[in-house]
Amino acid sequence: MNNTYYLRSIQEDDIYDIYQLSNADYVRKHSINPQKIDWEEHVRWFEKVIKSSNHIIYVISDDNNNFLGQIRYKLDNDTAIVSISLSKDLKGRGLSIEFLEESIKRLKGERKEVQYILAVVSDINTASKKLFENANFSLQKQNDKMLEYILPLRRGS
Repeated sequence: MNNTYYLRSIQEDDIYDIYQLSNADYVRKHSINPQKIDWEEHVRWFEKVIKSSNHIIYVISDDNNNFLGQIRYKLDNDTAIVSISLSKDLKGRGLSIEFLEESIKRLKGERKEVQYILAVVSDINTASKKLFENANFSLQKQNDKMLEYILPLRRGS
């Protein structure tokens, strides 16, 4: 991984940065729910997921600890559903695959029960489709303008 950027675990004080990024127009455009998120709703969600053993959130930051994005995993039995959002500063620089692969490595080390990673992507989100395909995810199904990609995790890989 480029030594200018870091992947770290989420912290309480990331709440506002995640809120801002989640409500950015370019993020909402490609989200399953395109509606803006209410602050109070975000606070309730954040407080729930930061304490949950079924959610893992990694934050992408730089040398000055500036918030640059997030990679979230929601665990459901042996499957982790991934979501990635990057700041405009990082978009188009080809770094998302490095962040995704590093987060998968960490997830595999932290949560041995996870056998599959699932990504749900809007069919118009060309960047995310390319990201997951380049990271060896396979298109599993397509419905209602959404695509599901899956990555089986192999032991020892």
